[in-house]
Amino acid sequence: MTKEININCDLGEKSQHHSNKHDPDLLEIVNSANVACGYHAGDEKTMNEVISISKKNGVSIGAHPSFKDPENFGRSRLNLSSNEIRKLIIDQYEILQNIAINHGETVSHIKPHGALNNMACEDIELATTIAQTIND
Repeated sequence: MTKEININCDLGEKSQHHSNKHDPDLLEIVNSANVACGYHAGDEKTMNEVISISKKNGVSIGAHPSFKDPENFGRSRLNLSSNEIRKLIIDQYEILQNIAINHGETVSHIKPHGALNNMACEDIELATTIAQTIND
């Protein structure tokens, strides 16, 4: 039996806090990329670049949704309703999915970023909302 290890990385996070100059190098060694969808970092140009390189290298593309908090790189805790969380995830997934479709690709996974992810680790209701939204 052959075991496969999935090397995963958060990418496309160009912002005032983070450079993405090493993204092309990382996309040569990872199996899957969690791509910032513009709310904490990244923009359409960055998403296009990451998806293009990912496609060339056979890297799975995942959405990396966060709170809309670019000033704090998605690290501020925000208390949103379940409906607001659902919309937040769907909107960011759709942004990335529409760009992926233009490259003949699809988003294969979703991994929450920063405070959204950390809060979900502590709050079963939030974690359930995120999981149900992704499942739907």
